Amino acid sequence: MTKNRIDALTGIRGIAALWVLLHHLVSQYPLQGKLPVLVEHIAEKGWLGVDLFFILSGFVIAYVHHKDFANQIIGNTMKQFMVKRIARIYPVHLLTTLSLVPIYFGAKWAFGYDSPVNAFSLEKLLYSVSLTNGFGFHDSLGWNAPSWSVSSEFLAYLAFPFLAALLLRKQLSALLCFALIAVIFIITTSIGWVLTDKNSYIAGWEWVSVRVLSEFIFGMLIFQLYRLNFKAPYWLFAIVSALIIVYMSVINAHSRWDWVMVLTFGVLIYALTNSEHGVSRFLASANMKYLGEISYSIYLCHGVVFMVFNSALPKLLPSGEGLFLLIPILIYVVFTLIVAHFMYKLVEIPAQAYLKKRLL
Repeated sequence: MTKNRIDALTGIRGIAALWVLLHHLVSQYPLQGKLPVLVEHIAEKGWLGVDLFFILSGFVIAYVHHKDFANQIIGNTMKQFMVKRIARIYPVHLLTTLSLVPIYFGAKWAFGYDSPVNAFSLEKLLYSVSLTNGFGFHDSLGWNAPSWSVSSEFLAYLAFPFLAALLLRKQLSALLCFALIAVIFIITTSIGWVLTDKNSYIAGWEWVSVRVLSEFIFGMLIFQLYRLNFKAPYWLFAIVSALIIVYMSVINAHSRWDWVMVLTFGVLIYALTNSEHGVSRFLASANMKYLGEISYSIYLCHGVVFMVFNSALPKLLPSGEGLFLLIPILIYVVFTLIVAHFMYKLVEIPAQAYLKKRLL
């Protein structure tokens, strides 16, 4: 199998990043209760954008590296794999985290800012810099809050060689793939429902490793179906799955049913592996593809941008409610896209190339 790029999967990353951005903007800044209900409902479900990322990551990593550990786990192969992954995620993560040091102390000095949850402690900085702030350790969340999922991705990368040896060494039958997917959702749903009294599919912070690894494995199993060339009505799957995701977001479906959306993410990803229908063509268009390419920088920059805006430019959030508030939201989004563009061009790509050249 040639490793041709599946451009539609790049495009969907951009949408996922903007969805998470909208969620954080509405939930963490003084907009809650001021926006149209439809916007608030869509934003409320935006936290599931990271689950879409986890599933996508499982598929893409398996797609690119499925042969690396096909026969055995070799130290040199593992080193090359980890260097490539760290070169991909760490430079932007480190820069955005450390950029918050002068921003935090500047806001503290100029505006009297202080975190109500002690988000900027030295201990939490060490968790962030060491990429362990998404392993589920108690009171480890802080600094650039969205970066917890980057740490969780790192955990999945550490597990991938062993998961690949278990799941990718040979082609699994479609029936076995579906059975394993069913087992994953039965286990994760049971854990979530038991621990939250059926209030949430996703269990608490201490169980975040189960969340990321189960969804990463789900993505790997979707790759196995792709590898089998499992036939499906791709265009129908794409449209129906997109409609389900939009519908459940618009009605702000109860969190106990989030497993349906997570499962639907997988169906959508599989549908997008086929490039011949309209949904894939739209997501593979030049603009959507570029949005996906800078999605990692969008994801890690948006919290930093919002902190600066919210501290230094509070007048961008005028009093009032409704559609008028879409103006500051648009400003936030555009400014984040500009910062992400330069982060991608000046940091993400050059640093990745430099580290690969030096370490491989």
